[in-house]
Amino acid sequence: MSSWDKQRFFLGSWLVTLVWTALLIYLLMKPGSGSPPAQSFVASFFRLSFSRTDLIEAVAHVGMFGSLTILWWWTLASHYPTRYAVAATVIIVALLGTATEFGQFFVARSSMMLDLAANFVGIALSITCLRFLPGKPLRVVGNRGPKGIESTK
Repeated sequence: MSSWDKQRFFLGSWLVTLVWTALLIYLLMKPGSGSPPAQSFVASFFRLSFSRTDLIEAVAHVGMFGSLTILWWWTLASHYPTRYAVAATVIIVALLGTATEFGQFFVARSSMMLDLAANFVGIALSITCLRFLPGKPLRVVGNRGPKGIESTK
């Protein structure tokens, strides 16, 4: 790969990742179409009764945060060792998922433990799926020594 191709890949991967991140933040923090929840934050967040719509939205959260995890890993893994890219990806996406979920309470949207759990499921599923990608697979479990997650390359 030439120097120009590397620069284009660098800019392209960051552009796609940051645009998708910004789009998700916009969608998740867009004010709801009603008044702020009448319940307190704790009562709203920890409620245990879910409607069908809540469950469908949770599946959407899995997809959104799963794709976000793959994009962040794709961008970071091209610049850093795999184990650092994976750790940074999980930290960035988990913090983003947590912050947006708590922030939703303040923009007249519901904030639920179910959505936060779905965010983390999306992250975990994506990291698990990354093990099976050709080219730069991850060894997440097994005999890996003291270094943690490593590339098998």
